[in-house]
Amino acid sequence: MHKILIIIRREYLTRVRKKSFLIMTLLGPILMASVYVLPIYLTTLSDEVKVVQVLDEAGAFVDQFRNTPDFIFTPVEKSFEQAKQDFAVSGDYGLLYIPKTELSVPVTGIFYSTQQPSADITTHIKIVMKREVESLKL
Repeated sequence: MHKILIIIRREYLTRVRKKSFLIMTLLGPILMASVYVLPIYLTTLSDEVKVVQVLDEAGAFVDQFRNTPDFIFTPVEKSFEQAKQDFAVSGDYGLLYIPKTELSVPVTGIFYSTQQPSADITTHIKIVMKREVESLKL
């Protein structure tokens, strides 16, 4: 039994003393963290201001969307079909359509965009809509 422990100890120490083991022990967690953090950082890195058209048939949310340094919200007073056609040729970032619903029914907004919407805009829209629904229910 004593000889087996000596062999295990020797094999372990030969592996641990290698430079590659030490480097990967330190760099491995950093590399794994960068795989998750880097894409999130790159998606939030944008200098352009994005214009979002807001078509609110319910009439409760238009005034709640305030302009931010990253997004400009412009209200639209057209039919849904006309707003979609105008959005297609406008070159704006997105069209937020909020259908007319009752207060007891959960409000859902539909976001149309020519590209993949960023996490910033979807989060901002959800927060504003949730806050307004909660204030209306009170």
